[in-house]
Amino acid sequence: MKRINPRKSLTLFALFFAALCFFACTSTTEPEKTESSSSGLDRFEQSSNIEITTKADSEFVYNYQALYFLYYNQDSELENPLYYLSDVSKSSYAQKEFAATRYMYSEMSDLFTHYYTPAYYDYIMSQLTESESVTDIGMLVDSTLKVKLVYPNGSAKTAGVQKGDSIISVNNTVISSYDSYQNLVDLSTATTFSIGFLRGDSSFTATLYKTSLLLPTVYLDSLEGIPVITITEFTDSTSNPKGTMEEFRDILEETSGASSTVLDLRGNPGGSIDHCVGMAEMLLSKGDTAIIMESTDADTINMVQKKVTEAEIASENGIGSGRYYVVLLDTGSASCAEMFSAAITSNLEAPVVGMTSYGKGIGQYYIETYAQGIAGITSLHIFDKDGKSYHTYGILPDFEIADPASAMEKAVELAKEGTYRRTAGYGTTVLDNWTGTKWQMKQSSKSSLIPSVPHHSMYRILKTKPSSSFLK
Repeated sequence: MKRINPRKSLTLFALFFAALCFFACTSTTEPEKTESSSSGLDRFEQSSNIEITTKADSEFVYNYQALYFLYYNQDSELENPLYYLSDVSKSSYAQKEFAATRYMYSEMSDLFTHYYTPAYYDYIMSQLTESESVTDIGMLVDSTLKVKLVYPNGSAKTAGVQKGDSIISVNNTVISSYDSYQNLVDLSTATTFSIGFLRGDSSFTATLYKTSLLLPTVYLDSLEGIPVITITEFTDSTSNPKGTMEEFRDILEETSGASSTVLDLRGNPGGSIDHCVGMAEMLLSKGDTAIIMESTDADTINMVQKKVTEAEIASENGIGSGRYYVVLLDTGSASCAEMFSAAITSNLEAPVVGMTSYGKGIGQYYIETYAQGIAGITSLHIFDKDGKSYHTYGILPDFEIADPASAMEKAVELAKEGTYRRTAGYGTTVLDNWTGTKWQMKQSSKSSLIPSVPHHSMYRILKTKPSSSFLK
């Protein structure tokens, strides 16, 4: 496959938006209805000729052309624009806000191609770019009452609490069990706590406050001397303002002397492509191909969709290169978690322990639409360095173990031995995940049931935004 510099991805989108503006802004004649079997360019020209009289019209044309260029199944699924405009009155979206646009997206078969109306913009963007938000004093405590992790954005960090400190009291009450700590702090409705700590032979008291903060997405533990790095998702903003990738880098630096490491991605639903690719490259050697992406993009000369293939290649030896890795997966490991795992297993022959993964080898572009809605459009297909795909089939474990504790025990055993090389590959049977019904957003107002981003995500957010003059 031809390799294209991955750092130049998305550069065509500025041209894409300019092309949309040119066609939409210069067309004023309403066309006659044509058959849905029209050629691609005919369909594009039909959308360009729709007369724009309302914001809903502009939103429909914008989204139609976004699907035309980006949606990977547009050739077989995207009808001519008047099909949606004329049939929407018969659909469940009739009389709802941006009805034709919502109806059009519902007709795309892909389970992960969705449209969110402007009322949900802030909510969906926070789901895409931020880790889970909680109200917390800013530290993670284990069952022995030792501080396991201090969040960099909480009051514990500000007060100077350190990993390894032991908790001896809460609000002048001596505690000796984790249950007591939970009842007095985690489950308390209070917001201020006086907590006593023991550090070595010295004790000290700190006043800690519950504040709203973003949780970490990368956690470090150690079992039998083996570092266990748990990654819960891949996202832009976490307890570290630079996101999951910087959290991961910090932990790789902290464990730099390790010869073996367990990577736990069980239950990880995915997230930002840029983070998971960057993190995979941290474990590879210079010149290794992490993954290959085939994407649908805009040919702005001929105004048709084209396919672009790009390889993500490590430009230097990663900070974690040279170690022996064991990967833990389960049925909840999806999308970017699978991309990350495929990069590690195909390059390093790292064994996999657990269960067959979810099997999502496709990704979405999320774009801000003309009316400040959000469109998530499946445009990416992921392959490993050998051009193989796990999409709909999942990544098979070398050691199939359903019980979480037993799976961890086996992973640590393999990491201690450091010799087993992966022999399993990808599944050959389509998983049940791919026979479900597409979720559709039919709510008509922000007070209705709040939608969510499809849980198993792998995406890039398109930074280019349409200007106010995008459509007339």
